[in-house]
Formats: sequence, structure tokens, C-alpha cells
Amino acid sequence: MWYSGKLQDKGDGGGSAALKERGEMDRAFQWKLEDIFADDAEWETTFNMVEGQLGELGKWQGRLSESAATLLACLQLRDAVEEVLTRLYVYAGLKNDQ
Repeated sequence: MWYSGKLQDKGDGGGSAALKERGEMDRAFQWKLEDIFADDAEWETTFNMVEGQLGELGKWQGRLSESAATLLACLQLRDAVEEVLTRLYVYAGLKNDQ
């Protein structure tokens, strides 16, 4: 098999099948981007929010050894930011691949 815009089977069957456009695919076989973000506007809002949180992470520099509570607070913020960044990244990647 090779790819040239259409799926072509070089096996014994001799058949070939055209790849469907995304809009032609059954919804059951499409990504549900709305499970990650309702729409692009929500993605943009979340992106802007996390930009501010990234700035907050810099405030912890040089303070992590002050106390266990300080370290915990920083790590919790880092984890929260990382979770949101992952959602942003996955949504953008899947949206791009549609």
C-alpha cells in the first residue's frame, strides 16, 4: 500500500477505496473536540488565563526552600498549569489535524 491522497490496496483483491473527507465521516469516528473545549473562544480564554498563571510560577523562584508549605503551593500551581496546558495542546493538535 502507498499513500497518494487515496487509499490504494496493492494486495490480491485489486480493490481501492477513496479516503473520505472529515465531513463525510460518521460522527462516531470523529474526535469530539467539544469534550475538551466547547469552542475556539473558550480555548482562547483558557490560553490567556494560563499565560497569567505561567507568570505566577516565576514568583516562586528562589523561595522553594522556605518551607514545605511554600514548596507544596508551588508544585500545586505547576500541576494545575500543566493540566491546562495539556488540554490546550491536545485541542490545538487535534483541531489542526482535522
